[in-house]
Amino acid sequence: MKTRLIGNRWGTLVAIAVLLLTLLALGQQAFAGSCPVLWLGNDNGGSVFGTDIAGGVLQEIPTTPASGIAWNGAALFFSDATGTITKRTAAGVVIDTFTISAAPFCTGGCTEDLAWDSKRRRLWRTVHNSPALQKINPATHALEASFALDNSDPVIGSVGALGIAYDAGRDLLYVSFCNEGCSDFSRGLVKSFNPDTGAEVAVVFRTTGFATGGLGFDRDTDTLWVGDVQMVRKMTLAGVVLSSFTGPIAGRFIDGLEFIPGR
Repeated sequence: MKTRLIGNRWGTLVAIAVLLLTLLALGQQAFAGSCPVLWLGNDNGGSVFGTDIAGGVLQEIPTTPASGIAWNGAALFFSDATGTITKRTAAGVVIDTFTISAAPFCTGGCTEDLAWDSKRRRLWRTVHNSPALQKINPATHALEASFALDNSDPVIGSVGALGIAYDAGRDLLYVSFCNEGCSDFSRGLVKSFNPDTGAEVAVVFRTTGFATGGLGFDRDTDTLWVGDVQMVRKMTLAGVVLSSFTGPIAGRFIDGLEFIPGR
């Protein structure tokens, strides 16, 4: 009888320990979900990283070329330079794949960042060469609209589009530019555009001394997260750098970026 009681007591302790570990794991998941996350693209080579806003790595998806990243509140979208878009779970598991060409603006490796338009329920994508905005229906895999953008700038010269972010409060798209081909990262540019017409609204700010790559809009602080070569900067809409961190891979251009607010 004593042996049986000891065995029952031991089984109860094991069950309690398993329950506590399970609750701890669920608590950690809930805590992680409550914190903002930045997804960092990789200029079409290597891993995609999910980080906290200080740059601490939370998740790595290896061998995943990505020049564009978007989040629609339930799923991630990654795009590569050839026009292929993958829809993924929050953990990065692929659940849909489709390809939309950048033609007639260019062919080959010229598609860039993604943004989710919560008002129209559509993806927006930038095209680098002969810069353009493209509106995509991810449910039907249809390209619904394309808007050619001015490729000339009085300061930079010929420009190519890179990052894109959507500001739901103002119903604006923000697009970043470098000189066409990005041979010189010393000067950058961010402009705003009307999603209904593709018309340019304003020059938001200019940058000097660093690249202006992937963009993610932070609605909670009314700021933009901006990718550079290994660096990520949090910037006001007046172009003031508020903070920055170093990305996880040395020399990696953070081309493609998305900010996911905490819950």
